[in-house]
Amino acid sequence: MKKYVIRRLLLLIPILLGITFLSFALMRIAGSDAVLQQSEVSGVALSPEVIAARRAELGLDQPFLAQYFRWLGGFLTGDLGTSYISETPEKEAVSALAYAYENGINYADLATAGAKTFGYYGTAFASVRKEMFYQVHFGANYETGEYGWTTDLETIKRQVNWQLKELKT
Repeated sequence: MKKYVIRRLLLLIPILLGITFLSFALMRIAGSDAVLQQSEVSGVALSPEVIAARRAELGLDQPFLAQYFRWLGGFLTGDLGTSYISETPEKEAVSALAYAYENGINYADLATAGAKTFGYYGTAFASVRKEMFYQVHFGANYETGEYGWTTDLETIKRQVNWQLKELKT
């Protein structure tokens, strides 16, 4: 039974690699990329020079396999890349969050919010705070962006106080 379980777990590795490769390939075949998506979402028309510079900055000008293996290496080491939301100017992010609320969204899971973006939620929802539901993760260090669990009561107290201040509660 032990050999069977080990063999099945080992077979899972190429399957997961295949799924990630196919997903990565399908995104490439779709004909769009993160730069174009950001431009479309923000409604800002970018010049070809700006698009090329941004693609180079993100490594999207590299060959497909180079991009995939860079992503895979990051994924295997816990680096999932840059959040496009955290690069968004505060005014734009707050506007997008307010728009989400106006269209029926009243729940925010802040597990992925970093120090910079955490405050955006507080600003966007300050006037409707009593109607919002936040899910926060008390072990996460939102100030530094480190994510992990802790049982240290002082760390948890400090984080809760910081979160309440940033969320303007």
